[in-house]
Amino acid sequence: MFQTFSLHVTFPQKRQPSINWKVYEEPQCQDCSSLLEVSHLTDSCKATFHASVGELFVPISFKCLDESEEERMFISRRLHIMGEKNLVEDLICTGCQLCGAPLNLEFRSSIKQETIPLYCQKSSNRLHIVGLIYRPFMLYVWDDSKYIPLLVTNKAAELLFGNIRAEIVHSCHRRQNHRENHDMDSGHQDNDSYAQATLQSNAAGRDISNSRSTGTAKGFRLKGKRQFGENLNFYLIWVILLKMLLLPGKNSPLKFKVKVNATRDWESGRCEMVSVTMPCFRTNLSSA
Repeated sequence: MFQTFSLHVTFPQKRQPSINWKVYEEPQCQDCSSLLEVSHLTDSCKATFHASVGELFVPISFKCLDESEEERMFISRRLHIMGEKNLVEDLICTGCQLCGAPLNLEFRSSIKQETIPLYCQKSSNRLHIVGLIYRPFMLYVWDDSKYIPLLVTNKAAELLFGNIRAEIVHSCHRRQNHRENHDMDSGHQDNDSYAQATLQSNAAGRDISNSRSTGTAKGFRLKGKRQFGENLNFYLIWVILLKMLLLPGKNSPLKFKVKVNATRDWESGRCEMVSVTMPCFRTNLSSA
C-alpha cells in the first residue's frame, strides 16, 4: 500500500525596495484677481495676475555713486534726466545665461546672495553658461489695490524686452559707439565714401534689374536680407521698448506669471517673474 504525500514549496516573497524620493509635482498656479491677493499668499507657489509697470530699479552696488547719481538706479527717472548714457553698462554684465546670476563680484547687485554660485540650478549638468546677461533688477508693478516689486533675472528680462538678448544689445551699442567715433574722426571723408557707396549701390541695382538670371537675383535678395539684419540697430529698438514700457500711466496692464517664495521678503525677491504676456481683452459690442 502506497501513501501519498503532498509537497508544498514556498518561495520567499520579494520585498519592494523602499523609495526615498518622490516624483516632483508642479505646484498649482494661483490665478489672482489683484495684487492685494498676491500679497496675501502665504505658501510658495506660482501665481498669475494683471498689473501695469511702474518703475525699473537696478540696485547698483558694484560702484560708488554720489548722492546726485543715485537717480540712475531708477530707470524711468534716469531716462528722463540723463537719457541712455551708461544704460548698457548698468543693465548688462557677465553672468550665467540660464540662472541669471552675475559671475563677477565686481558686477553683482545687492538683490541676491553676495557669493558666486558654484553650480547652476537651471542646468542639467549644473554648469553655468557664461555670457552677457541682463543684471538682476526689481520691476515695480501696480494696480488699483497695491504696488509690489518683482525680481527679474536674465531669461525673464529677455521676454520683457521683446526677446532681445543682452549680448545683441551690447554688440549693437558697441558698434554704434565705434561708428560715431569714426564719424567724428573722419570728417568729410565719410561723406565721399557714402556718396561712392550710393553710386555703387545704384549701379548694382541697375545690374540686378537688367539681369535675367533667376539664381543671381535670388542671391542678391538673400544678401540684401542678411545686410538688413546686420544693419538693424537692436540697441535703439531696446531703448525705445524700455521707454515705452516705463511711460507713466499710459500702458495697458500686462499679464505676469511669477514664482512666489514665501521664505523671502519683498525686496529680496519674494515674487520672481517667470513670464509676461500682453493680454487680449474682449469687449461685447451690442448690435445696433
